Amino acid sequence: LWEVTWDMIDAHGFDADLYNAGGTAGNQIMLNLVTEGMKLQPCSPGFVDGRDAILAADAALYGGANTDMLWAAFARRGLGLSASQGSVFTNSDNTEAFDVPTTGGNTPPDASFTFSCTALDCTFTDTSSDSDGTIASRAWTFGDGGTSSATNPAHTYAADGTYTVGLTVTDDDGDSDTASQSVTVTSGGGGDPIALSGVARNNGRKWFADLTWTPSDGGRLDVYLDGAVVKTTRDDGFFSYNLGRNASGSYDFQVCEQDSGDCSNVATVNVDGVMAADGPASSLGAGEETPETTLLGAYPNPFNGSTRIGFSLAERAEVSLEVYNSLGQRVAVLASGTLEAGPHQTIFDASALPSGVYLYRLHTGETVETGRLMLVR
Repeated sequence: LWEVTWDMIDAHGFDADLYNAGGTAGNQIMLNLVTEGMKLQPCSPGFVDGRDAILAADAALYGGANTDMLWAAFARRGLGLSASQGSVFTNSDNTEAFDVPTTGGNTPPDASFTFSCTALDCTFTDTSSDSDGTIASRAWTFGDGGTSSATNPAHTYAADGTYTVGLTVTDDDGDSDTASQSVTVTSGGGGDPIALSGVARNNGRKWFADLTWTPSDGGRLDVYLDGAVVKTTRDDGFFSYNLGRNASGSYDFQVCEQDSGDCSNVATVNVDGVMAADGPASSLGAGEETPETTLLGAYPNPFNGSTRIGFSLAERAEVSLEVYNSLGQRVAVLASGTLEAGPHQTIFDASALPSGVYLYRLHTGETVETGRLMLVR
């Protein structure tokens, strides 16, 4: 329900008058939907019963104005159209699903593509789809002024750099969709190519891409995922990237040495989406599971007066943790300076601040992570 509530607040705003049922703010609308939904759901409801009751409440109270938003939020949490709650007397026979209903008329195409680059030469593969028709045309832009209408074009860049490549596909009913990715190319330093391999692994909770290569000089190298830098790490021959719990499909990785500019081949890691049973992560040999720099959330949230905000650092780093109000004004600095790797916790005292939605932002180098807080008086 909080997933939906945040979406409602993003769309309709927040009102500190929590109990005004006639209000139009997102938190007031959601309170009405939950209250009415409880009246509409059957006795001994399950998750799907509760989902359907809230959707019915939106149709009754607001003419279905929030239906798409509700479905999208439910689907992100596994309560999509095809979800099954099973028996309401057990929590072990439910089935998650992440799909949403389709509406009448033409369904627009879904633009997507993959690419592979060797030095400055890149090939692009259109992987777009159209569920109720065909792709009629394609328009590629390569970020350097070059264009193409081919299905799977090749393009050679004139200089090293990072370029934004876009693909717009149009279906046989005239609807279009656009996808874009950052593509980094480098001519390399002329050394021996780096042989990179990757394999998918899960520990029963999350998926990881385990990358291995033959280390060179022990310096630093950049790890690329689908053409964008996701991490700078030691050139020690191993890196494990956290893909998350709901990973599926193909992920293209590449590593490039910072000092020489030499890059590896592109290694594709395929995730089948089937999570192994809970248990300890498999051994990584010389290395361990890569720690993450991430926000750990706030508790309590919503809160009244003060709340604890946690975060974890993958390595010793310069850190700032700041809080902003809904106008973008900084209202607190909770951490500033060099901190050691590992978990950290700080207290946000909001006793002098008004009710409302606040953002807290963790800055570590080029990484910025953001969380939301709701202060309720």
